[in-house]
Amino acid sequence: MPAAPAAGDLQYGGQTLEAAAVFWTRWTPRREGEVRARPGVRGAVAFARLVFGLPRLEVRLSEAEAGRRIRAHLGSRVLGVLPKHRIAQGVLAVPPTLGEYFTGRSRQAVRTNVARAVRAGIAMEHLVTVDARRDALNRDAGPAPAPMDRDWRDFWSRRAAEDGRVWLAASDPESQPRGLAIATIDVEWAMLEVASAREHCVRWLLQTAMLEQLVDSGVQYVFCGPGNALSVGPAVRHVQRLLGYSVANLSIGRAAPSRRRNPSA
Repeated sequence: MPAAPAAGDLQYGGQTLEAAAVFWTRWTPRREGEVRARPGVRGAVAFARLVFGLPRLEVRLSEAEAGRRIRAHLGSRVLGVLPKHRIAQGVLAVPPTLGEYFTGRSRQAVRTNVARAVRAGIAMEHLVTVDARRDALNRDAGPAPAPMDRDWRDFWSRRAAEDGRVWLAASDPESQPRGLAIATIDVEWAMLEVASAREHCVRWLLQTAMLEQLVDSGVQYVFCGPGNALSVGPAVRHVQRLLGYSVANLSIGRAAPSRRRNPSA
């Protein structure tokens, strides 16, 4: 099993990480021309500690479509300067088996919430065809990120035919959609792009169901594509910590070998 970044003040729950998160949200504009509050010296110092003090993981990507997609995502920059998705990124070391992931006191919250979803009769479906994926979007399989509008669903509908992605949908006993998860899976690394659900426990079930797909694919790490650990907000950081994520800086390394299987099949 790959080694996870060490815990400490730079990790989830640490004061340095929280101060750096305030700096990041004040310094990075969300919309063109937006005026944000001044970052402050304390946050700048905390951010510098993260840049130079966090563990660094090498991201090896293949030349397949999934690898190129992840490479392009990690290559984006804030104001053309700082890597947007490679600083203080939430990363989970994928275990050899799903059973190993559920073991230990640190996974109590995972076990509790997954069990609650199972008792509620939530079922998971691997969406393989383009029609099934677009149908899940049209049936409102989980709320879109704010602002909730048609643009988000149109964005993913246009990408339903792309290779290298796994789509999972959650439904209740009445076959009503309750959540949706999407991830790009390369040879060694995966990028979780969507994990949206109507209930808290369903979101945990989606996360672990996607992890099972990653275990079967043989990848070593997965990171959170929508944002780094500084941009997602305190509540999401708390859940990521309970799920076993750690914070690390990423660097794009040498090319990975070709994939042995197609994760979208």
